[in-house]
Amino acid sequence: MIKKADILVVDDEEDIRHLIGEILRDEGFTCREANGSDTAISEIEIQKPDLIILDIWLQNSGTGGLSLLENVKKD
Repeated sequence: MIKKADILVVDDEEDIRHLIGEILRDEGFTCREANGSDTAISEIEIQKPDLIILDIWLQNSGTGGLSLLENVKKD
């Protein structure tokens, strides 16, 4: 059996985040969700995802999406 990718969806808009997550789960992927940069960093520390779907304009978040992307790329 082939393991499907672990995907982290990071978006501050709950409805968009849940919609993307549900579509991915329906397709058999493991999907985690984060509502901002702090939650995303925590999820990444728990387990590095195979793929991150990232909103670059995270509102009311400790770090914007582009800064989060740069930090993830460094690690």
